[in-house]
Amino acid sequence: MATAPAFLAVDGGATKTAAVLVDEHGQVLARASTGPSNLVRIGVEAWSEVIATVVTALRQQLAQPFTLARAWIGTAGIHGDTQVPDAHAAICKVLGLDSTAVRVTSDAALLSAGLRGPGMAVIAGTGSVVHGFVDTPQGPRYVESAGGLGWILGDEGSAFGVGRAALRCVLSGEAPALCAAVLSHYAVDTRAALLNAVYAPGMGPERIASLAPVVFSLALDEGDAPAHAVMQEQAAALADQIARVASALDAPTWELVFGGSVVQQEAYRAEVMDALRRGSHTVTRVTVVTDAAAWAAQALRGQAYR
Repeated sequence: MATAPAFLAVDGGATKTAAVLVDEHGQVLARASTGPSNLVRIGVEAWSEVIATVVTALRQQLAQPFTLARAWIGTAGIHGDTQVPDAHAAICKVLGLDSTAVRVTSDAALLSAGLRGPGMAVIAGTGSVVHGFVDTPQGPRYVESAGGLGWILGDEGSAFGVGRAALRCVLSGEAPALCAAVLSHYAVDTRAALLNAVYAPGMGPERIASLAPVVFSLALDEGDAPAHAVMQEQAAALADQIARVASALDAPTWELVFGGSVVQQEAYRAEVMDALRRGSHTVTRVTVVTDAAAWAAQALRGQAYR
């Protein structure tokens, strides 16, 4: 007896990996999540094991078997095409699918499924990246990107960018309320102790990115000027990346699709849009995606039955 087809999408980020399985009618069959799956940081072998883990978790939720028809794996750490062949081969083996049934892209590219014309997929979560696309009969075609350089060289406008800017502000000694909040967050008493904590073993980008909610709370709930300045600075940096990609689209207007924890914050997103307007950029449509894996899984299903 033939089993029903299903469509898988995986959103692999620096903090967590989320997967969604939908049926041929678009109904969500299962959801699962596990730890981070940044391809560059953990390597292809460990990365494919993370994907295998989250797919197994999906299968365990279902009472009835299914036939996996197509899969789209979007993952942080992909820059250009050089990493894709090895990752694609590994994941085809994990899923037991022919290569034509599997897509492996950056996590930002998952968001391109919602574009109806020239536009950009903007991720600002733990890290940040902007990908530009133009419309073709075969769907969105990648054109250019900005950001995506990781926490050592970039991640402006992300949660990490906000946290790093807040730390710089606090260590300059000019933000008493922000200083108190940051010291409390890291359970230290002085700026000297804070500096030691920042450079302590294990203090990776996620620990610095965890400051973003602290900054937003101070800026928005308590009206703290230094915290708000940090927020505005990082929003402007993200807007600058968007503007740089927009110049490569060669279109008078374009769309934006936002994804990631930082741009889920409406006030932060408004700061980004204000910065774009100050640069005389015209955005025709803004979409905020809260579940990139479900978004992409639905797009896969739609393409199969178009």
